[in-house]
Amino acid sequence: MVAPAEQVCHPQQTVFLTGETGPVWRVVQGLVRLDRHSGPVCQPVQLALPGDLIGVEALCGQPYQLSASAFTHCQLVPVRASVSTQQHLLQQALLQHLQ
Repeated sequence: MVAPAEQVCHPQQTVFLTGETGPVWRVVQGLVRLDRHSGPVCQPVQLALPGDLIGVEALCGQPYQLSASAFTHCQLVPVRASVSTQQHLLQQALLQHLQ
């Protein structure tokens, strides 16, 4: 499997959709909107800021639970999660959620 590369997204461009699988992403620049889809209803959940992790459920081998789209022009990089860094990333994601 080829590792994903950095993504540069334009406003309203889809980053990933609910149910897809992929890496954890770190927002480097811009804002990413995370949404929950319940049938035809789209509910905004969170705005991810530079430094935030998105798609953290991938650390647990799960598909994405939310959809992500660029709110502004943004840059994202995949986070390489080795066994030794996985716990640190989970802690970081938990603290990010509490903020």
